Amino acid sequence: MYSEFFLEALEDNTKQLPVRAEALIVKHHEGKAVVGCGGIDLDEYEQLGFCKTNASDIPRPLKAVYWGGEDADLLFDGHRQVVWDVEWQDHSLQVIHLEWETG
Repeated sequence: MYSEFFLEALEDNTKQLPVRAEALIVKHHEGKAVVGCGGIDLDEYEQLGFCKTNASDIPRPLKAVYWGGEDADLLFDGHRQVVWDVEWQDHSLQVIHLEWETG
């Protein structure tokens, strides 16, 4: 990975973010398998003991804090953009998590 990854992936036309992000991932991971997916709960998978994760420092992860509202008066945190270094079944892989809002 490189430090400007998220900046390049998330600029300009928001409708093309998934396309640009995947193109950047493929470009910078030549010769490696790239699989697009969604809805992976990596935290829960790790809590169940199926893998070990560590947030990579490059590119710098973006973490946000949210208030649960009056019904859940707590602060919750979560990553909006992060590259996870994952150890799974004797394999090392990276999981790239990107979130964005449009409109």
